[in-house]
Amino acid sequence: MVDLRWATAAALAVLGLVLLFFHVTYSFAVFAMSLYVACNLGLRTQSSPAPLKLRVFQAAAIWLCTSLVTASPWLFLGGMQGCREFDPKMKTSYGYAFDQVWTLLYFRHGLNWSMTLAATYLVLADHPPSTYIRDCLRCFLYFYGASIVATLATTWVACRGTDENEDGIRDSMFDEWYPMNTSVVGALQASSRVGLILAGLWFVRIMVKKIRALEEAFGEPLPYSAAIVRLSSLLACAFCGFFFLQVSRLATFLGGLAGCLALSVLTVLKLLALRVPLRALQSSRSCGGGQWTMKVDRAVAALWRLQVAMSMGNSCIILFVVTMGYSFWSQSYEAATIQDYSSWLGAAGSSACLVLLTSGSLRLPRQRGRGPPGTQPLEEAPQIQERVLHCTCDTRWSLRDMRQSLSHVPRLSSLSKRASARTGCERCAWEHKVQELASRRISAEQLLDFFARLRCASEGEVRQMLHFDPARSTTNDVVRHAIIPLSRCGDVGRSLAEVLQASPSRSGCLGSTTTVRMVTHHWANRFRDLVAAVVADSLGLQCWDSVAEQLSAGKEKKLRERLYEQGSWHWEYWICAFCINQHASICQTSMGARDTVTGEVLPTCDCSTPKYLNDFPIQCELNKFDSMMAHLHRHCRHGFLQVLAIDRDFHLFSRAWCIAELVQAHASQMDQHVVLHSHETLKQHSGQLRSLRVEDCSASRPEDKEAILAKIGHGPEIAEFNSRLQQLLLGSEGLFAGWTNGETLLLDIGSIAARAKVRRETRPRIPDTE
Repeated sequence: MVDLRWATAAALAVLGLVLLFFHVTYSFAVFAMSLYVACNLGLRTQSSPAPLKLRVFQAAAIWLCTSLVTASPWLFLGGMQGCREFDPKMKTSYGYAFDQVWTLLYFRHGLNWSMTLAATYLVLADHPPSTYIRDCLRCFLYFYGASIVATLATTWVACRGTDENEDGIRDSMFDEWYPMNTSVVGALQASSRVGLILAGLWFVRIMVKKIRALEEAFGEPLPYSAAIVRLSSLLACAFCGFFFLQVSRLATFLGGLAGCLALSVLTVLKLLALRVPLRALQSSRSCGGGQWTMKVDRAVAALWRLQVAMSMGNSCIILFVVTMGYSFWSQSYEAATIQDYSSWLGAAGSSACLVLLTSGSLRLPRQRGRGPPGTQPLEEAPQIQERVLHCTCDTRWSLRDMRQSLSHVPRLSSLSKRASARTGCERCAWEHKVQELASRRISAEQLLDFFARLRCASEGEVRQMLHFDPARSTTNDVVRHAIIPLSRCGDVGRSLAEVLQASPSRSGCLGSTTTVRMVTHHWANRFRDLVAAVVADSLGLQCWDSVAEQLSAGKEKKLRERLYEQGSWHWEYWICAFCINQHASICQTSMGARDTVTGEVLPTCDCSTPKYLNDFPIQCELNKFDSMMAHLHRHCRHGFLQVLAIDRDFHLFSRAWCIAELVQAHASQMDQHVVLHSHETLKQHSGQLRSLRVEDCSASRPEDKEAILAKIGHGPEIAEFNSRLQQLLLGSEGLFAGWTNGETLLLDIGSIAARAKVRRETRPRIPDTE
């Protein structure tokens, strides 16, 4: 199915090409609109930075563009002497001579280089997955592009003055006779103004999107929220008509004035809407301990920054549009001067606001250090050549391919070593199994639908787990009562991810543009909290507590709407409970474990699916986590990272496999996203993290823990592993290092304010003593 947004952008581009033969100015304006639709709407689901090489190329292109535009008078127009060949004292109809235009050009170059420095940082920087940050970055670059076009137009106006009608007045686009349908310089001037208007509308839309996200997290409608959405849509139509429907100078001025009045009202309504969560935060400051007060203070500061950025950015847009309309109407020297410098100020102010809103979440890319002993990146592991299974079927695997495709195969018994030369290539069989595992994924929407079915079955469906309790049922309970039964197909079983996939199973994710995540979690954690952590990651949140509350309240539909609005409903997650075929390993025995809610022994499955554990290393699906992580990391470049779904009690860090996955991901230089219950839990359990030792961790199967410890080494190596594990978690550049940064709370302000409101309302009142 053709994406309507991209189809619209392509249709506008074709229209621009057609108009190029009839009216150059309208053609350039339509091209600006086409680029706006493509960058604003077409890429709105983008959440992660591009590969580093592409970012470096983008930054180099920006520097090259700015340098060429700055040097263009000397490269193409003869320098200062060539630019002054036309009478430098002849003035335009609004009083500009060469010196005035040249001075304006200095200001534009200064702005361009300032934006180039900021754009370099924004483009190169890493950041947590966020469609909001990417939106701000693209908006900034659109402002930059409009400024570059305006500078080019100003350069040619200064250096290629004309007097076509020989009336002693320097020609300009404001002259009634000026050929706007054929003049490229006039088209550049006009399209730069259209670009600034569209960039301003983009900025307004970003602010509206932010308020709606706050409203969703706050849990109740903010004042005037419906009016804000409608008014922002009307504003877009009004500003587009402001350029294209220029019936007369007075009508253009009045239209611009009306649009600015609407934007002023919109700004006031936004500020009034933000007062509700702000007041809830401020009034609850004394309702908790020191940690709560610190959290509230950071959230209040972030809200104030949002208000300042919104007010300053909208004021710059209002000033530009008003002066632009006034210059069309008046055409005086004062009006032209104010308009030219207000356009400069509008681009500068709005761009600065975008940098203010995003800079706290950015960091320069850096090469991660080497991991703990025994966890080197896979291609560097020295012992891999000894343990790798060799290809015996003449498939041309290079040594590099083998090293990247396989991690450390568990130590094979002498029997399995002797069997490595069997007919049928075990090397390729291992790789094929890894690819098969990696292809099994579940989307955020599918996970949310599955959870909803546990709570309440749809009409015509049988509820699989009648006693499911969101506040108590664990992932282990859900696996036994729902995942295993639902994934049984007759006498055999598959992974539930395969059952849920509508399309045929894919052979890996090579070339896929879908955002893919691998989730590390703890099976004894509540299943609701696992789902909440995954949905929170899809929404760009760092805390899952507010999402868990919505899941408990049955608000899956509301969360699904937020996923669609965020553009992350289709993100795919590799979760072992769904993606491992439980029928090929654990389904026929529950080892006496009991259901958390009923207290009864968990059910088993009597399917005839063959069981493959460590004694069958090739067919086993439980020993390939590191190989599968390497495969996903190598092929799924589009936003792939590891999500650490940390339970409320931090039990995840007591599981040997979870620690192994965490360290392997770090050693392989994968991005890692920590999703916590709340900031308070990190404070409560920081001591537990400081005393963490891998030898104290547990595993469901003793042989798994033995294999993990054997891979690390003996006493000194294990001690060194623990030391570096502490650095990975709590070091200055560790996984939890950024959690003290107030800017990381920006996406969680709504949920913080909602809890603050509850605290304020439930605070006991002091009775009157009189």
